[in-house]
Amino acid sequence: MSTARRRRVWMTGLAAALCASGGLPRPVGAVAPPGRYETTDETVTDTVTLLVWQRHVEAQTRTWDDAKSYCAALNLAEHTGDWRLPTIRELRSLLDLHQTSAIDPTAFPGTPPGFYWSTTPSVVTTGSAWGVDLPAASSHDKEPTGQGYSRCVRPMAGR
Repeated sequence: MSTARRRRVWMTGLAAALCASGGLPRPVGAVAPPGRYETTDETVTDTVTLLVWQRHVEAQTRTWDDAKSYCAALNLAEHTGDWRLPTIRELRSLLDLHQTSAIDPTAFPGTPPGFYWSTTPSVVTTGSAWGVDLPAASSHDKEPTGQGYSRCVRPMAGR
C-alpha cells in the first residue's frame, strides 16, 4: 500500500472515530428534494444516482455472505439476476440527515433500525465489510459473521 493510500485510510479512520465521539459533524448524505425518488410498490428509483432500490426490507437479518446471496437471488419487480448488495458509497447516497430515521420514510417506509450491509470490504479490519447503522447514519465495518439487513440495488434498465 502506498504512503498516500495509507494516509487516506488513516485519515478516514480518524474522521470516523472523531465523528463517532462527537468531535466532527457527521457527513451529510443526500437530501431528497421533491422528485428525487420515483416509487412503485416494490422499488425506488433514485433519479440522481440512476439506481433502483428494493423498497421494503425483510425483517430478517443475515450474515454478509448470506446478504450477498440473498440479493443475487432476489426476484423483484420482474427482475432476477441483476440485484446485488450496494457498495458503501451507494448505500450512503440514501442517507438524509434531515430525517429522524436518516432515510426518506416516504420512499422507504418501515425501514427497521439496525446495520445494513454493503459489498465494500474493510481496509481497516481484514475480513470485515462496511455498512451503515440506521437511524444513526454512522458507517463502520462489521465482522462478516455478524447480522445485518440487506437492501438490494440494481442499475436502471439500459445502464
